[in-house]
Amino acid sequence: SLVGGEKSSEPLLLIDFGATRTSFIIFSEHSLRFTTSLPISSQQFTETIAAGLKVSLEQAEELKKKYGISGAKGKEIFNILSPNLANLASQIKKYIDYYQTHPSHEHLMSNGKNLEKIVICGGGSSLKGLNDFLSKELQLKIIIGNPWSNILPASPSGAPCPVKEVPGLPYQESLRYATALGLALRGVNLYD
Repeated sequence: SLVGGEKSSEPLLLIDFGATRTSFIIFSEHSLRFTTSLPISSQQFTETIAAGLKVSLEQAEELKKKYGISGAKGKEIFNILSPNLANLASQIKKYIDYYQTHPSHEHLMSNGKNLEKIVICGGGSSLKGLNDFLSKELQLKIIIGNPWSNILPASPSGAPCPVKEVPGLPYQESLRYATALGLALRGVNLYD
């Protein structure tokens, strides 16, 4: 559901940062080129914050959502999560490097282009400051995915409509449902 028109002329790395795992998917043209999943998760971040601040999991989750890892109030959380964030960035670099250097994938790269953009989704992607951190560490453009890009009508220019809220579901919450929406679209397309 994150790739508008279900096609990308340039390779994209889609990262689904979920509650219990993080999935990496490299998508190019009309298909998946690489996929893997790791036990790095939003819940793991919450547990690390709880241990570091000596607070309950509920309090840690609230602090994570309220402050994230940016700004003055998020600095302490950033310091606590530094090893987790470094591990996440390291894993992303590893998989990008694998994709870009593995000989069997060279002929699959769109027009010989390397991966230059990452689209993130999942509940953990709404962590304040995560985009900036990953962009700085990876030297790549980071975009918050639009799970409605293949569901809601496009604007007159053909670009997906900017979504702020779907009735009853704030946009940030909709990031949790990107995988479910994508699977639903796949099911619909099977019967077209």
